[in-house]
Amino acid sequence: MKGFIGFFAAAACLTAAAPAWAQYTLTLEEMFDVGDSATIVTADAAGVTPGDSGANQTWDFSFLSPQQTDTLTFDFVAPGSTPYGGQFPTATVVQVQETVDQGLNYVFWNLDNNAATIVGIVGGDTFVIPYSNPSTVMEFPFSFGSTTTDTFASEFSTSGATVSRTGDTETRGDA
Repeated sequence: MKGFIGFFAAAACLTAAAPAWAQYTLTLEEMFDVGDSATIVTADAAGVTPGDSGANQTWDFSFLSPQQTDTLTFDFVAPGSTPYGGQFPTATVVQVQETVDQGLNYVFWNLDNNAATIVGIVGGDTFVIPYSNPSTVMEFPFSFGSTTTDTFASEFSTSGATVSRTGDTETRGDA
């Protein structure tokens, strides 16, 4: 479960961290697509202080040293190339991460001109989480000052138990 939780958190970070470029506006064209890959590397941030927040701010973190032991790599594939693609017919791209303890984890996204939305998640071979109310992570165009809020819901079974999962997401274009 630890690998899956990290995977889900990183899924959110992929989109939430994207607006960090100075006053950049995100649209569908800037989002990940089939054939892309992304690597997230943690770094020792001891002594790093955040810069000013607000409009027209830029930060340079090029001095940070990566810690290669904490690297996450995601590949983006077509839904039909996964064993679960048929369960998520509205998905347009799938974020895949291989974990040591769970095998492959999948986040099924629907990306269109209006939004980036999670329609389902598969954690290894342990559980399939279809969203009855998908989670819109970001509405386009998205830039500094933008906010996307959404309510999501899903129900799935794992280890003989039925789990109902609901919540709210908020993505803000801010420092």
